[in-house]
Amino acid sequence: MSNCNKENLFKMLSSGTSPYMVVKESVEQLEEAGFKRLELKHDWGLDQGGKYYVEHHGSSLFAFAVGRDFAFRENFKIVTAHTDFPGFRIKPNPDLVTNKYCQINVEVYGGPILNTWLDRPLSAAGRVTLKSDDVFHPKIRIIDLKKPLFTIPNLAIHLNRDINKGIELNKQIDLLPITAIVNEELGGERFIKYLAKELNTSPEAILDYELNLYNLDEPCLLGMEEEFLSSPRIDNLTSVQAALTGMIQAKAITGINVAALFDHEEVGSRTKQGAGSSILALLLEKIFLSFGRDRAKFLSAVSDSCMLSVDVAHGLHPNKMGRH
Repeated sequence: MSNCNKENLFKMLSSGTSPYMVVKESVEQLEEAGFKRLELKHDWGLDQGGKYYVEHHGSSLFAFAVGRDFAFRENFKIVTAHTDFPGFRIKPNPDLVTNKYCQINVEVYGGPILNTWLDRPLSAAGRVTLKSDDVFHPKIRIIDLKKPLFTIPNLAIHLNRDINKGIELNKQIDLLPITAIVNEELGGERFIKYLAKELNTSPEAILDYELNLYNLDEPCLLGMEEEFLSSPRIDNLTSVQAALTGMIQAKAITGINVAALFDHEEVGSRTKQGAGSSILALLLEKIFLSFGRDRAKFLSAVSDSCMLSVDVAHGLHPNKMGRH
């Protein structure tokens, strides 16, 4: 791995603390490489040899590069990955108080290995919707709290002597993070007040949010020869970075190179910004229409195209050879 690729990968793993932050980091890399922003609702004037990107609802991203000899072979070469990762999402009205401990109510998102989230410093990141003067256009704020605000504690071994024999965690009871201790001045409803303070607004101005917890550990190489990568969010930000690096470094000669980074893969992809939506097909057709091609030409191009779906997979586990 080159130093540049390693730097970009580590930055993605470190700063990609929510799908929105993944898109933000991706946009920074693309714009630095000369990609231009487009809006789906506008007409496009595309050029052969041009490089472009489109955001979709803040958490999905599509980048494409038009070959300088696009007409020689009009097709698509597509790589896809996903911007979300397994973990926990903060529920609405999240503040809980249990025996003077302030907690937040969360739900499991995707398929995390639950016990790896215990006894770690956790923070939160995502998108918050705020009131504005126009009820049809609320303010949208992307936020990363970047502080160790939460932890999900294990039960002490003195209270569970069989813990090393394995334990099934109850998602509704055992996985509620602790965030503070109740005091008379601040009371128990701490998180929404804290979030409002970080956004320089009032709790009443917060209409909605989509916030996920994340592990504050930083990525690193490990092993005697640094052969291994240890990091949160390997699934699937390594694939996101691979797709971005390919888009930026490849030289588009014929056809169109496309990187599609979807949200919500961990929960089935059937959302407006997920891979199960029509957004990719609409975007590809709009590219062709922008070059004056008709739908028949577009369908012919699709039949001559290829697509890679890139995601992480498990490696061989030396301590569990019988499971492979």
